[in-house]
Amino acid sequence: MKIKILITIIALVLVSLLFWGNVLFESNDYSVFNEEMKSIPASVFVNNLTVDNKEMKELIIYFKNVKTPKFITVAIDQNLIGSPASERGIHVVGETMIIKNESKMFVTLNEVPNTVIENYFVSDTMTRFNTFEGLKIYGQTIQIIKKE
Repeated sequence: MKIKILITIIALVLVSLLFWGNVLFESNDYSVFNEEMKSIPASVFVNNLTVDNKEMKELIIYFKNVKTPKFITVAIDQNLIGSPASERGIHVVGETMIIKNESKMFVTLNEVPNTVIENYFVSDTMTRFNTFEGLKIYGQTIQIIKKE
């Protein structure tokens, strides 16, 4: 009887989580550095999505030691860098991120009118952009490099 109750509770949690948002796991395929190749305390989460029958890849970087911006989204296929429209719907617990649908939308930071990122490069193997706001504590540039 206790097992049935436990299974029911787990099923309800999983179903509600699916309606509430997505679960992403920290990727060990990327490292985050500054311009001097000093490691930055950040986690990279990969969000693979399908939009209009087209596969796309986003990297969501969680900066552990800054208040703002705590999250940066890199839309690799669109060559965009942004911050979530709402950080309230993003929760990181250990190596797991739960992201609510409202937080999947992001405000671009490398296009007009919100241009705070002026120097940037986006690809699947390496993304680089100038720091701003709280990220300046890490140096002038942030690099997200895919491990070989």
